[in-house]
Amino acid sequence: MTFLVAFDGGDLAVVALRKATELADFRDVGVLVVSIIPDDSTYAVRAGWVDDEAEFDPTRVKTTLRDRVHEIAPDARFRSETIHAYASHNTIAKRVKRIAREDNVDVVFIGSDNAGRFTAPVSSVGDKVSSSGEYDVYIVRTR
Repeated sequence: MTFLVAFDGGDLAVVALRKATELADFRDVGVLVVSIIPDDSTYAVRAGWVDDEAEFDPTRVKTTLRDRVHEIAPDARFRSETIHAYASHNTIAKRVKRIAREDNVDVVFIGSDNAGRFTAPVSSVGDKVSSSGEYDVYIVRTR
């Protein structure tokens, strides 16, 4: 059994990772953390990965996210992929779903203000990942 955590470094993603790790320890299963990194300096500033667009380096962002993951969950596997600058939330969600299928994931943990609501905003990655019937979904909406 494997738990996947979609991780962008935000507060809810951190809570999702902590909850996944606690449950994984209890159930003695592995945790795979996935970060999808758009090659877009504007997105990186909005996500809080860098303070200034000039600082953006996808490799550095990957390292920062991986280090943060291992601070929280030292035994978790970390996987990241960089995608083109103008990737939609749907494209990001498709990557997470593909990785979940490839790794035969049983539960996906998502930290999202928007995922799982009856009316979902167009821009929600969490909504698109949570719509799959291939795995169970644990949605974290509170910090």
